[in-house]
Amino acid sequence: MSFVKFDLSIRLLSPMHIGNLTYGFINRTKTYVPYYTMNSAFNYLSFLMFRETSMKQKLISTSFFFYEEDKLQTPDDLRRKYISSKTSTAIDNSKRVAKESQLYNIESIYPKSKDGSKTIILKGSVFVSKDFVDKFRTICQSNLVRIGGELKEGQGKVKIELLESNQDSITNIRQGEYIRELVRIDEKSDECIAGNKEIVFLRKTRAYKKHGNWKWYEGIFFTPFSIALKDIKIDLITKKVVD
Repeated sequence: MSFVKFDLSIRLLSPMHIGNLTYGFINRTKTYVPYYTMNSAFNYLSFLMFRETSMKQKLISTSFFFYEEDKLQTPDDLRRKYISSKTSTAIDNSKRVAKESQLYNIESIYPKSKDGSKTIILKGSVFVSKDFVDKFRTICQSNLVRIGGELKEGQGKVKIELLESNQDSITNIRQGEYIRELVRIDEKSDECIAGNKEIVFLRKTRAYKKHGNWKWYEGIFFTPFSIALKDIKIDLITKKVVD
């Protein structure tokens, strides 16, 4: 399958929550946007706008990362400058009052730093099949893309700028650098990457109306911000280390 690569610069118009681990009533946010979250955001609008139901061979995203101007924001940077939390309570829909002992705390990444002096953007790439390029442009220009969770609370609103790129899907990572992608763990990657590991399960459905009924095992990955132990090449489409 032949793909066209688009580099995206995404400006946050509202806070963004990317589901991570939950500790008690605290819902943590990831400090990057996984490729499968980006795929889901575009696939949702592909169905709504064009009734596209089979997107696996038409659109493949990379993971996206937060930048302050051109400086990559590490997890520590984001927590120190951009992540804040909001405490809410569950609602008893039968009485329309707050439920007792049902507090929850949502962490979100805010568009501006806590002192208001800086802003962040998301950067990453999307590989689009040639027959879907025009539709993808329409989706990005629609201002309807929403990323992450808590959408009913107004979170995840973004504005997208895209630039067609001539680069291929292979990215070079030098020894000691962050890998900046979820990379599948296999014999090759296990020898040249050191970092945290994550098991990924994704949602799968027979029909759109049954969204979320099935889950399937995607694989075990090194998480972004793991470190390359030597110079390596990663295929951003397959998420694998290559020769």
